[in-house]
Amino acid sequence: MFSRRHFLTTAATAGLAATFAGRGHADAAWPTRPVRLIVPYAAGGGTDFFARLAGTAMSATLGQQIVVENRPGAGTNIGAEAAAKAEADGYTFLLGDTSTYASNRSLYQKLAYDAHKDLAPVTLTGRFALVLMVNTDKLNVGSVKELIETARKAPGAIDYASAGVGSPFHLAAELFAQGAGIKINHVPYKGAGPALQDLASGQIGMMFIDFATARGQLNLKGLKAIAVCSPKEFYGLPGVPPVAADIPGYEAWAWQGFSAPIKTAPDIIAKFREAYLRAVNDPDNRQKIIAARRNDWRCPDRRTAPWLSGSASAPRRDRQERLRSSAAHRRHPNGRPPWLARSHAALPRPCAFPRSARSPGRGSSATTCYRTCAG
Repeated sequence: MFSRRHFLTTAATAGLAATFAGRGHADAAWPTRPVRLIVPYAAGGGTDFFARLAGTAMSATLGQQIVVENRPGAGTNIGAEAAAKAEADGYTFLLGDTSTYASNRSLYQKLAYDAHKDLAPVTLTGRFALVLMVNTDKLNVGSVKELIETARKAPGAIDYASAGVGSPFHLAAELFAQGAGIKINHVPYKGAGPALQDLASGQIGMMFIDFATARGQLNLKGLKAIAVCSPKEFYGLPGVPPVAADIPGYEAWAWQGFSAPIKTAPDIIAKFREAYLRAVNDPDNRQKIIAARRNDWRCPDRRTAPWLSGSASAPRRDRQERLRSSAAHRRHPNGRPPWLARSHAALPRPCAFPRSARSPGRGSSATTCYRTCAG
């Protein structure tokens, strides 16, 4: 299985090289030519934004350009397959997300790649805060309560967009619909960028989207962020309430990370990861990421992380139980596999940021730490 826990414990520990023992060693001169970074979404979305931000900074460290290649479609499966089947020479990497590494295995009866067998985890990059946006010209609502009331009066009449089947935005909407007891129609796109364009034009009434993508559109006429998917308000959208104010216990995030073809040499993976850490530790880049509200910065000591032993809090288990009867569950012929419960985006994530970027008194002194806070 290739769950979030597997990604974390494999890629973000000092024993990374041992995981890939026996696969050979990289040329000491790597890289000698541009490195391809596959993004399984269309340009203009949050994943694309982060890939280009990190890639530009990493290019300076590596001495070769990181070339972002957008391969959207099929809920990230097209891009993931391209990366999985690429030559393991150190010149192809993938920036995948929750769909790529976890939920697609449940949503699709047949995949052309196996995330566990075909992709080697490099590092988890963080998580996105999600926002519920509506087009007020299309839907005359100004709050979650009004949206729910409107949807109950006309079941199935409201369309919502997502970045694709199985994307974090799709699952966030399904969890919302289930928690609210409403029926809304899913319209999948090949990325958040195209979906947001149709939301702005009034073709679609609502969508869940990451804040990094949405923030540039919030001033457009007709677009309004009516709620955030974190357990409480965050500073990027002051005054915007959480969905949990109307649907108790609701919470949705999107996590994401780098991977490479499975036989990629361990020293190349280590060099790529080190270049990434340097990129995100740069003060200018860190401020851009903070401004995009990609992460929550409270960092408990790694020794307190309950997920290391497989435990989870009761609220999280409750949320996961509710998600089990969402679209992911309905599409799986044998029910929802237990490993998919660990793919829920509110779970812990590793921190690639230095102590200065964390809350005082709660950070680890190490370069990377493991965070268990969810909000």
